[in-house]
Amino acid sequence: MSAYICLHSSVFAQSVTGDPVASADASRFHASRSVNADATAKLAIRARNTKMFNNFSKSFAEASDIRISTEPDGTRISCKTGETLNKILYDHKGNWVYTVRYYDYNQLPDDIAKQVAEAYPQYEIYGFVSEVNVPGKQVHMVMIENRSSWKRVRVADGDIEPYEEYKKP
Repeated sequence: MSAYICLHSSVFAQSVTGDPVASADASRFHASRSVNADATAKLAIRARNTKMFNNFSKSFAEASDIRISTEPDGTRISCKTGETLNKILYDHKGNWVYTVRYYDYNQLPDDIAKQVAEAYPQYEIYGFVSEVNVPGKQVHMVMIENRSSWKRVRVADGDIEPYEEYKKP
C-alpha cells in the first residue's frame, strides 16, 4: 500500500470546445482577484490618511480597479465606477482637490447635451466627455463634430465656449 498526497490546483483556460464551465470559473477567479485588489487598495488609502479614506469611500463606494500613486502635489487615485473612469487628487492633508471623470457622451446629463445642441446645431456630440469637478465648480469638456471640423467645447456655469478646434483633412 502506498500513500500519496494530492495537491489540488485550479487551472483555468479556454478549451478548444469553448467549455462554458471553464469560462465561468475563470471569470469568477478574475473577479475575485479584482475584489481582493480593490480591498487592498482601500486599506492602503486608509493607512495613508483617514480623511482621504472617508471622502473616497463616501464618494466612490462602488469603485473598482483602484490604483493609487504618490505625486508631488498629493495622492492621486484612479478607479472605475461602472463604465466611468475617475481620477481624483487629494492633497497631503487628505483634502479633496479635484476629480476628473471620463465617460461616453451618451451619459452626458440631458441639460448639458441640450445646451451644446442649441449652441452648435450644425454639430453632433460624439466620443468621450471629460467632467472636471473642483470645490464649488463643475466643467464639462464635450467633443462635437460636423463634416468639416471637430471641436471640444467647455460648458460651465450655464456658459459654453469653444476650447479647441480642428479642421478635418
